[in-house]
Amino acid sequence: MKKKSPDKMDRRILLAAADLIATNGLAKGYYARTVRGRKIDVDNPNAAMFCPIGAIERAQLNECGRDDPAGMIRLGAAIMRVAGIDDIVAWADRASTSKKTVVRVMRAAADQL
Repeated sequence: MKKKSPDKMDRRILLAAADLIATNGLAKGYYARTVRGRKIDVDNPNAAMFCPIGAIERAQLNECGRDDPAGMIRLGAAIMRVAGIDDIVAWADRASTSKKTVVRVMRAAADQL
């Protein structure tokens, strides 16, 4: 089986992460939350909402079977470039940052990979 290039896999993971948030919701203040808003690990099957970092980690687990810290750094940097920010966690946790904005920025970052 031919291995995917890092750029193609990064794009696929970032799009999958954006879809997780678009479908399930944006978690604020923690990586993942249940449907009732309780904090939960991203690899827990009951995780329903994700922050951008949590969504990337969950997408890595779903797509590759493991998390990839170097990939997390690359994808986080791509999101920050597109959003024009220097702290992805603070940006995502702001009350003014909507799910729609996060998904749009993540998809735009994927398009630049």
